[in-house]
Amino acid sequence: MKAWNELTQLEQLAITHWDLYKDAHNVRPRWLDTSQWTESDFELAITELYTICDRNERMRNADEAAAFEIVKARITALQEMHGFDWNDAVNWLHAEYETNGDQGYLEFQLGIAYGALTLKD
Repeated sequence: MKAWNELTQLEQLAITHWDLYKDAHNVRPRWLDTSQWTESDFELAITELYTICDRNERMRNADEAAAFEIVKARITALQEMHGFDWNDAVNWLHAEYETNGDQGYLEFQLGIAYGALTLKD
């Protein structure tokens, strides 16, 4: 296996395209024959993939923000109903979702950003 700096520009672009396609579409483009692609072909495709990744990131952030508003309302309701503080309400959610105290997994289950349930001083 060659080091990155030992690869040709075309090989580096092919690897970048391979990885970026996965980032953009959650699957590797195994069916795509790029053996005849030029540097220009890869650069164009990579530019398009960056656009897709940016759009996906904006959509994910919006979805997580909307989900967090729902979770926040739920935590507030638990606080009001049971006199819980924030951590007690989060522990209630852990029990409900059977996440065994795994904060990242609970946030994943709720569709919110990682770290969103951590109180910040």
